[in-house]
Amino acid sequence: MKNILLTGGNGFIGRNISEQLSGEYNIFAPNSAELDLLDAGAVAAYLKKYKVTDIIHAAVYNPKRRNVSREAELGANLRMFYNLAQYTDDLDKMIYFGSGAEFDKRSPIHMAREDDFGKTISVLNDYSLSKYLMNLEALRSKNIYNLRLFGVFGKYENWQTCFISNLCGKALYALPLTIRQECVFDFLYVDDLMPPLKWMLENTPNYHDYNVCSRKPVRLTEIAKFVSMISGKSLEIIVLTDGMNLEYTGDNTRIMKEFQLEITELDMAIKKLFDFYKDNLIKIDREEIKRCH
Repeated sequence: MKNILLTGGNGFIGRNISEQLSGEYNIFAPNSAELDLLDAGAVAAYLKKYKVTDIIHAAVYNPKRRNVSREAELGANLRMFYNLAQYTDDLDKMIYFGSGAEFDKRSPIHMAREDDFGKTISVLNDYSLSKYLMNLEALRSKNIYNLRLFGVFGKYENWQTCFISNLCGKALYALPLTIRQECVFDFLYVDDLMPPLKWMLENTPNYHDYNVCSRKPVRLTEIAKFVSMISGKSLEIIVLTDGMNLEYTGDNTRIMKEFQLEITELDMAIKKLFDFYKDNLIKIDREEIKRCH
């Protein structure tokens, strides 16, 4: 059985991976106190101690949590990545989660394909630049793979900042559903990420980067209408800024040729998430969510 180091195990995606795959693999998901990914020596010792065969890298540096300046974000994200990547010669593979922001969010990203990578350099912010540089490393590597995500949603995400969870919380309190600005987006339910992740763990893919997305563009107002309908209430939908924001959608043709990615219909996925929050409503404060947009 594979011994997998899962970084970011307390985060949104990491918690879902740990919960859904721990029965099939030996998953080690240390928190930052147990393993500081910025410490190369600690990483080497951990990999050796637990005889790690594969890495799933889901950790992202959070300046707010570490109470340091945002200027540290680029270096920290890259240092964590390379502190892991330098040991991949002794591993089966390292899988990490890239971002559609690698295609440069300064312009509309319309059904982006993997071959579009590199046509412009993504320098919008430190996060997108770090993901861009990571993919360059993956492309030249022997066994580093990028599962590139666009919009992923599901339980355990931050309902204060994540769009669909925020709408679910507002709907449960019969509050208006607010949207900063209309946009065409690509959303993938987090459960749909698990099968391609398992496929990549068990096989040798033909490429080193794959868009893992729904390929079903949707307007944010349509999602708000879904949430309103699922809630059984007639809720006001408020768009705070006029006009259209930049599109953010991807093409999943590459992965579909090697692995039949099954996509949960958006209304069904939102219903599952809404029911999750309905059962955990006590964790969402009405006044706090009212202030969130």
